[in-house]
Amino acid sequence: MTDVFAWSILSVQMQAEVAVAEPFRACEPLINAAELVNKIVIVERGDCMFVDKVNYCIAVMYSQPRQPLGA
Repeated sequence: MTDVFAWSILSVQMQAEVAVAEPFRACEPLINAAELVNKIVIVERGDCMFVDKVNYCIAVMYSQPRQPLGA
């Protein structure tokens, strides 16, 4: 069975710039949040649950006015 999160990513084509989270493990609020808006964010595994990493990245996404990826 495929994870719902992974399935939704695999079924959509997207194009965007890539950026690295700071801190790289993304287990706490991101200090470079402004640089991550509308980008695919790279984070390192470990130290906290994946869902925590996703929540910090999503917080960046919803703290800014929305625009489509790659726009």
